[in-house]
Amino acid sequence: MLERYDREGAVKVTLYILEKMGLNEEAASLRGGMESNDCHLTLDPSTAAPNVVLSEGNRRALLKKNDSEYTSLVLCKEVLTERHYWEVEWGPGSLQVGMAYQMPAKELGEDDQSWAISSDRQVIMAFHKNKGISVMTHHPQDKYRVGVYLDWPTGILAFYKISSKGPIHLRTFHATFTKPLYPAFALSMDIPMALC
Repeated sequence: MLERYDREGAVKVTLYILEKMGLNEEAASLRGGMESNDCHLTLDPSTAAPNVVLSEGNRRALLKKNDSEYTSLVLCKEVLTERHYWEVEWGPGSLQVGMAYQMPAKELGEDDQSWAISSDRQVIMAFHKNKGISVMTHHPQDKYRVGVYLDWPTGILAFYKISSKGPIHLRTFHATFTKPLYPAFALSMDIPMALC
């Protein structure tokens, strides 16, 4: 488990960084209340393939075996509009974390209907419309945690790497969202993930 961090201080640092980078719209959106928009999510069993095991009130998932017959994707029950902030933890290993209008046909970020961050042991990439952008390299860790901030009305979807020192901005997508969004995950075999 990651050490606890001071969210208020982390938000202040993130606001400072966003403003220094000239990302004033993101800073204004974040200032709107990252902590006050925390949401409690649960995974939707109806979207989980038979080889995905859900536990702890559908807040944890584990892909037991790779089977090309089934997808490794799972969505949350909750559809999101307005402003929301949530976190997911996994590891060690790879996971895709994202948002989608519906269950993607193949992978998160392969079309204009989903946005994702993909993390493996060495690199974090951002995906949308089947275009991948390297966001950062990092050292292998036992646990990874990502925070996701959605400001649906203004079209902002931001991803943060969470550490004991606070959030590190990874990528912000700008879009005109046309439908409610589902938090979505592409699991890797035997890599546990949990909603925080």
